Amino acid sequence: EFIVLVEQDSKNVVFNCSCRDVIGWTSGLMTIKIFYERGECILLSAMESCADDIREIVQRLELVTRGCETAEMTLRRNGLGQLGFHVNFEGIVADVEPFGYAWKAGLRQGSRLVEICKVAVATLTHEQMIDLLRTSVAVKVVIIQPHEDGSPRRGCSELYRIPMVEYKVG
Repeated sequence: EFIVLVEQDSKNVVFNCSCRDVIGWTSGLMTIKIFYERGECILLSAMESCADDIREIVQRLELVTRGCETAEMTLRRNGLGQLGFHVNFEGIVADVEPFGYAWKAGLRQGSRLVEICKVAVATLTHEQMIDLLRTSVAVKVVIIQPHEDGSPRRGCSELYRIPMVEYKVG
């Protein structure tokens, strides 16, 4: 199954991706941001008086994908100025200090950062990601929680492009 967006007048396909590539979404009253593959995203806005469309899209995504609703959190620094977690080059949390501020906020190993301070992680190099986390005064992140077994959510096509990284499940 696929998500396909068709421009109404021209009937041209303007976006498509496999449902197996959807890793999460952020839904509002009139908008939904769908994250796919490595955290790339597309923002959809409902036309006025069509707010039910967003709820219907979410219901369908819940049925046909392995994604989930994103979570937004503000992370605090400890006395040493650290956030209390490590993130790999993919934006996946590799390690969280047990019972630290990040852990208390709900960050877990296997979570995928998709936005840091409103910047899409998919557009950042690992160095830029780390720099943003280290230098931002207030660190707001949008994450996609891992699967129940602790493994990160990945798009299907992503599994074929990158080497798998081992994660501790604990």
